[in-house]
Amino acid sequence: MRARTLLAAALLPLLIACDHRQIEGKTPSNVPPPTAAALPAKLLADATSGVADPALRDLLARHWSWTLAEDPVWATKYGDHRFDDRIADGTMEHHAIHVRQERAFLAEARAIHPANEADRTTVALLADQLDTDLAGEVCSFTTWSIGAYSDNPVTAWSTLADSHKVETPEDGASLVARYKQIGGAIDVTVTNLRAGAASGRIATAESIRRVVAMVDSLLAALAPTNIENEVDRYVYWPGQALGYKTGQLALLRLRKKAETTLGPRFSLRSFHDAVLHGGAVTLPVLDARIEAWMSSRKGTTSG
Repeated sequence: MRARTLLAAALLPLLIACDHRQIEGKTPSNVPPPTAAALPAKLLADATSGVADPALRDLLARHWSWTLAEDPVWATKYGDHRFDDRIADGTMEHHAIHVRQERAFLAEARAIHPANEADRTTVALLADQLDTDLAGEVCSFTTWSIGAYSDNPVTAWSTLADSHKVETPEDGASLVARYKQIGGAIDVTVTNLRAGAASGRIATAESIRRVVAMVDSLLAALAPTNIENEVDRYVYWPGQALGYKTGQLALLRLRKKAETTLGPRFSLRSFHDAVLHGGAVTLPVLDARIEAWMSSRKGTTSG
């Protein structure tokens, strides 16, 4: 009950709609220009495919690279792993930098006049997107908008593991680094919402009702004793969870190796049979077993 009260108290000060006043706050005098130099080749190709105008190609590449950097979790899900240990900066100070950069991109887009019609359409679409995003800034959404299906930390962070797949120890370390930043991100959200409430910007009563109902349902999913037991288990027996994760990573590594080694001869069903055959074994024994299984499969057909 205490957890529900605290969470509700954090959410309730944030409530109503856009009042059409301009965003307040300082705008940084200098914004480092984004670069597309480190953008993965495939994503760079996606961003500039079919574009002939050199200036437009450069702008699209830098804008796409910047867009991914602004939302690191989404970048990971999209296949850009430059920021796997980061989460988005939700502070109002960074938001001011974000807005300033969007304006700079818009000015660049409006200054480009491609020779062919396809590029003219592309730059017009980019400019329209940027102009629309900037027009919405009058509402200062980050200081009041919340909802049961989006715009709240519960929804955002409960799905982090779905976006950040763990297949290597490095993936796991990056995910842990992200989880460690969630507390600070929630504090930033509360700070932004308090600023909105102080200036008269709050969400609708119905939005708040749905968020509180969602929190109630999540807290009711586990009894207090279950929650306490789970917390105590990780405190007193940390090796259990670590053991599970170590085993998972080992199985993923072996499966990837088998798929690469066997190619069309790889059979997921047979791989599972080889893993499960003989019951629980140590990882070195499992490695040897899968090596033997791969050797036996090299002379077979797929299936």
